[in-house]
Amino acid sequence: MNSASAAAVPTLKRRPVLLKVSKHVSVVHRYLGIAIGFMFAVWFATGSVLSFVPFPVLEVEERIAGSEALDLSKVRVSPAAAMAATAGAASIERLRLISVAGRPRYVASVAGRGVISASAETGKPLDLLSAEQAGVVAERFSGQAIVAVNGPFDYDQWTVHDRYDAYRPYYRVRVDDSPGTSVYVSARSGEILQRTTRKQRAWNRVGAVVHWLNPTILRKHDGVWGWMMWSLALAGIALIIMGVSLGVVRYVNLKRIRRPGLSPFTGWLRWHHMIGLFAAVILLNWICSGWLSVDRGAFFSSDQPTLRQLERLHGVSLAEAGRAFPTLESATPGPAREIEFTALSGQPLLIVRDGAP
Repeated sequence: MNSASAAAVPTLKRRPVLLKVSKHVSVVHRYLGIAIGFMFAVWFATGSVLSFVPFPVLEVEERIAGSEALDLSKVRVSPAAAMAATAGAASIERLRLISVAGRPRYVASVAGRGVISASAETGKPLDLLSAEQAGVVAERFSGQAIVAVNGPFDYDQWTVHDRYDAYRPYYRVRVDDSPGTSVYVSARSGEILQRTTRKQRAWNRVGAVVHWLNPTILRKHDGVWGWMMWSLALAGIALIIMGVSLGVVRYVNLKRIRRPGLSPFTGWLRWHHMIGLFAAVILLNWICSGWLSVDRGAFFSSDQPTLRQLERLHGVSLAEAGRAFPTLESATPGPAREIEFTALSGQPLLIVRDGAP
């Protein structure tokens, strides 16, 4: 056979696969992308801001370092008596001793009821802090004059996270300093639990607040917010998986019909196809990690221990642990700003925090 006749033999081409399925998936991918594609861009942009200016959080070490020193000579009530005066020792998950405006108080974290405070001088349950007391607490913490005290209120933009729920309501106290600091005093415990500056508030309004869809009006409804974020992230995962599947099928079909190149498309669609195929692994990991971060017990267990788990860890009830320390001055090794009563494997313990680095 000569070269001319060989050239006349047609090249065998295989038929494209999954054409009907690809057509339907392509429609869903297109309109789902239109619906939430902009949200992806917003997440990337606001995540960049969030990387440089994190959401403001007052760390435990900073809170204790700025807290008042305890005067143990004023403590007249034992930890066990304080637990009995609050809500019953069986329901208390945590018990601490702190000082607020010069007066020692026990702060009990009660299962299902949040935080309850009792006087360490009389053993009686304490009312919510007044605005005047909140101002005193903020002034002692900051060492600055107070400009204004607002509250009490349950939610604002910087205390909307559920980690603050047990301590609501709050007072927002503006401090007279150049960074424009505001501190948040829990009316239940008398502690300062949040601190923001003018710069943090400004950047986070275009960073974390948008990134987490965190406006107060939505975020305070924790269940609704969690379901919405979980659903959006899941839709994003579906969008990426559909896009990758379509991209692979398009590439396979291109090779089946023996056409050169990596993509059958031209222009913007070509860029979308090629970048999507190579960036899909990074994008899928990113959105999956975000989805898992808002799982909230849907597929995985909660990161918070149950009361039963805490009891097993302690080995004895907190009431029994508290009875092991009828007097605190002799049991405490030195100056303290916070004392926590706990137990480990049946051994009563005091955790003494003095605010030292």
